[in-house]
Order: sequence, then structure tokens, then C-alpha cells
Amino acid sequence: MSSAVLAATVVLLRDAPGGLEVLLLERPQHTGSFAGAWVFPGGKVDPEDFGSGRQGANDGGAPDGHEVLAARRAGVREAWEETGLRVHADELVQLSVWIPDSVQPRRFRTYFFVAPAPVPAQEIVLNVGELEDYAWLSPKEALSRHAAGTMSLVPPTWVTLHWLSHCADAETALGRARTGQPETYQSRQRQGADGRKLVLWSGDADYPDADASGHPGPGARHRLDVSSLPWSYQRTDG
Repeated sequence: MSSAVLAATVVLLRDAPGGLEVLLLERPQHTGSFAGAWVFPGGKVDPEDFGSGRQGANDGGAPDGHEVLAARRAGVREAWEETGLRVHADELVQLSVWIPDSVQPRRFRTYFFVAPAPVPAQEIVLNVGELEDYAWLSPKEALSRHAAGTMSLVPPTWVTLHWLSHCADAETALGRARTGQPETYQSRQRQGADGRKLVLWSGDADYPDADASGHPGPGARHRLDVSSLPWSYQRTDG
């Protein structure tokens, strides 16, 4: 199994009259990573993002301090390059780490950070050729569009939006991220006994590394059913 490329994503949040909104960017339909999907700003960590520190090389173990700092720098840089928004590194709060299944042809081990959108509001200037469009949406609206088939999402984006859908405003989301423990989602793609396509994570009874995830009970669930729309997320521990 080849090592996943280190990457960073910044989930920018703002409060609107209707509640919490998040910035989503549309990738081109036929080229690049996540073609046609709506994603958060982000991209690969460059060697320069490590500064004088060493480059991280783990692929699922405990995060390296230099690696987290490099991902934070990359997130700030990528947000600027993709949207023209200047985000301060000290405002980024680590939320999660996503590690794709080894069956994926191109793998990115991605640090997800949440951060407040710049205030006062800044004009968004998209990186031409790399992005098609942008939208500020409530997490519930983005999930609703995906369920209706009008917005393409990938599992890390979908699950993050699901988490955000339970936050009333930006400060609630940022506070939950600050006080919580960043979670690692090491994905495993599996087909259920009924033929349904599933993405499993630690804590699910059918997760292949279940012995290393606290011996979940036979009915334990931590999975996303991506067989058909709308997708269905199940997590028995909340």
C-alpha cells in the first residue's frame, strides 16, 4: 500500500440570518481530483509548508507535531490560492483526519480544520481552471441538494456537513471542535450482505480492524451507506 499524500482542508464558517453557513467550492466536471464534487477549500501540503521541521510519513498512526503545523500552513495557503480569502493560522481548529481506503487509486491523508470566515466579509476570487463556482450554504441545505442529486459530495465532505448540521452557529461549531478530540476516519469500503455499498469506520462491528477499535458489540454501527440517494449515516455512539 502506497502512502497517502498529505493534504489540508479548511471548513470556513459564517453566521447568516438563517443560521450557520459553510463555504463550498465546485470542482471542474472532468479534470482534477474529486471531479464535479463540491468540496471545502484545500489541497496538498507542499514541502515548504514544513519550514525547518521534518516531513511526516505516517499513514494512520498518531499525528506528528510538525505534520499538523505543516497542514495548518497549507490550509491557510490553499484557502488564499483557491478563494482569495485570508485566514489566520491561529484561527484554525483541527476537527478530523481522513485516510482513504487503500483501494483508492489516488490517496490523500487530509487534516480537516474549521475556522471562522474573515470579518469583515472579503470578496471571493476563485482560482480559474481549478474551480467552477462557490456557494455559502447551510449544512442542511447542502445535504438536501446532495440527496436530491443536484450537488455532488464525497464522504468526508458529507460527514462533516452532517456534523455541522447539529451546530446552531459558527461559535458552537468552533467550540465543539476546540473542546473535542480530533477524530481519525480511516475509511474501509465494503459491500454489505444485501449488496449495499458501505463506507465503514472504527467503531463499526464490521470494520476489518474491529479488534483495534475497542471491540464494538455485534450491532455497533459507524458507517455511511452510499448505495443510493439519500445517503444514510449510522453511528450508534452518537
